[in-house]
Amino acid sequence: MNSQVASIPSGESRIVLNWSIPPGSDYRLVRAGSASLYRNNAGVTYPYTVPNYLSIKNSSAGTSYYYFFYDWEINSPGITCVSARVPATLTVNTLPTVSVSGSTGICPGASTLLTASGAASYLWSPATGLSATNVASVNASPAATTTYTVTGTNTNGCSASQNVTVTVNANPVVVVSANAAICAGASTSLTASGAASYIWSPATGLSATNVASVNASPAATTTYTVTGTNAAGCTASQNVTVTVNPLPVVTLANFSSVCQTAAAFALSGGSPAGGVYSGPGVNAGSFSPATAGIGTHTISYLYQNANGCSASTSKTITVDNCNCITPGTPGSIAGAASVCANSAVTYSVNFNANVSSYNWVALLMRLSPPVRELIRLPLLMDLITLPVVFVWLRLMPAAVHCPVVKPLLKLLPVLRVIF
Repeated sequence: MNSQVASIPSGESRIVLNWSIPPGSDYRLVRAGSASLYRNNAGVTYPYTVPNYLSIKNSSAGTSYYYFFYDWEINSPGITCVSARVPATLTVNTLPTVSVSGSTGICPGASTLLTASGAASYLWSPATGLSATNVASVNASPAATTTYTVTGTNTNGCSASQNVTVTVNANPVVVVSANAAICAGASTSLTASGAASYIWSPATGLSATNVASVNASPAATTTYTVTGTNAAGCTASQNVTVTVNPLPVVTLANFSSVCQTAAAFALSGGSPAGGVYSGPGVNAGSFSPATAGIGTHTISYLYQNANGCSASTSKTITVDNCNCITPGTPGSIAGAASVCANSAVTYSVNFNANVSSYNWVALLMRLSPPVRELIRLPLLMDLITLPVVFVWLRLMPAAVHCPVVKPLLKLLPVLRVIF
């Protein structure tokens, strides 16, 4: 119940009770203490009704008395008027089923196309990295991994949302071999790491283009680019330069023949100076005929420049036995000086113990125009148009290299001579 203490002076007073009374019946308004209230005992007619609020039914002194509570002020928090109930139909519209398609993994700086479907209109958020926010398809190029929400609304005004996360994958960190220098015609190995697959370009001078390690042998200085791709499909590139240094231009002068008994001598004639000689009889840049021995020998000259590039060339040197035994002049050639056509003739010389082999040479001469042809025998010669034939004999001693050549026989013109 509610109660309130109020000081009421004599006479007429206004008292604010400020009570909140729920709807009910048999409420009583009483006073505490011995103060007397005025009352009316004539013309009392219960109940006293304030429509829609309250009805005073009687007093504690009975229905013949009414205590003086006048000018009641009652405040209702609200009056609810309820009409008669009538049937109503409620239509519940379905929500749209929103879905999103498109690649959700990108590389830094790239974009992906996201497409929403299942509704009549769309709204994307956040707007960061999006080409638009109020269309079905948008290009997304966020700088970092981002989750986008697309809200679709159908024709009935019902909405539903779907999330999609665009993951920004990292680029690979490609590491490549340091810049290299090679000599012309040489090669160097180049190796890349930090990715799953690789492509090298340009292909000029490379042993392959799609592997981690390649052999590079360019003809001229070349900068190669290797592009690495990681498992997420992201790429990065690195450059490496292969510098091609030219080979030196090396020359070597001709050597004169020397005797086997000659003293060792310093080799010369190689250019540029400062190279290295090698070959039979060569030691520390000097040539020893005695060590090399009689015969023709190849002497090589190798030069390396400041870039470490080298080239070589070679010449021959002949070591002769200058103490050889001369076989002497051979005797006359025995045999017919002239023969008939289609006949054969045999020629011979006397035996010489110092001779180990013979070399027969025919010298053919035309008078007009003068033409000389050396033809080694045995052979078949047509001499119809040759006016003069000279036969020469070259003697080769048994153990030395000092030949003697001497014209021995003059033949008259014949039709055919068979040796």
